[in-house]
Amino acid sequence: MKNTKIGSLIPLIPFFFLATGLFSRGLAIGVSLVVSAVALFMVGVYKARQTVGRPGRSGLQMTVIGIASALAGYGSGTLFGG
Repeated sequence: MKNTKIGSLIPLIPFFFLATGLFSRGLAIGVSLVVSAVALFMVGVYKARQTVGRPGRSGLQMTVIGIASALAGYGSGTLFGG
């Protein structure tokens, strides 16, 4: 349960730099996507190594599903929430 909370902070880390003026909003979004994709890939590789599967394929699968979900959430938030 505690790991879930830490994992949720990974895509938010670039946005902490907005307050210091180091990143613009667009750059923070881009960096967040890249950092999240790397983290998702590593989780997929770890999952495959702990169970049965091919690490590269599992990592790519986890990355595609995770980033697609994030973009769907961002899109619906933009469309309905402003």
